[in-house]
Amino acid sequence: MSEYCIDDFNKLRDFINFFEFDLSSSSKISQTLNICAVLAEVVLQSGMNYNNVVRPRIVRILKNYPDLNTIDKMNNVLDFNKVQEILIWKGKIRIKRFLKLVFFLNEQRINSTDELKLWLSLTSNQNQLLELEGIGPKSLDYLKLLVGISTIPIDRHLSNFAEMSGVSTKKYDYLSNLYKQVCKYLKVEYHILDSAIWNFMNSLLV
Repeated sequence: MSEYCIDDFNKLRDFINFFEFDLSSSSKISQTLNICAVLAEVVLQSGMNYNNVVRPRIVRILKNYPDLNTIDKMNNVLDFNKVQEILIWKGKIRIKRFLKLVFFLNEQRINSTDELKLWLSLTSNQNQLLELEGIGPKSLDYLKLLVGISTIPIDRHLSNFAEMSGVSTKKYDYLSNLYKQVCKYLKVEYHILDSAIWNFMNSLLV
């Protein structure tokens, strides 16, 4: 785990305290049970506007493809054209990435999001996933969050918030560790702080 500068820690902590976010919630992190929706969100989220591009597609998958909730069921119907239809996406890169994830999970004998959550609890398994083309630390953290593991995916909102606080670096591992250390200091679960800051930064774009 990356070390962090105490000055950066103080800047980020004080900036969070300045906005007086409601971090009192002790609600259990939600888990998406439809594995098709989970994989779709992971491959679509990078560099895309969540509200306009990603969310409508995930809502549509949950509504129109509730039966594709396991890898076994997806194996029976998935091909390139079917994924295009499910994601409403023409670009080849994300479609291929989606299919590679399905094939990878099938090889690992992972069928459901519950099984994926358990599998991701091991660092060695996470490292295997990071070896797949197009799957970096952010995608891994995003996947963990979707299956119900509390973490902080460092997207542009979290990165920009840290920059606003005076933290100069945008290195993923550094910011991830920094945010988690602040969470420990504030005694708040990772996903709760992530949600508070993400919603705040997203509101600034409206």
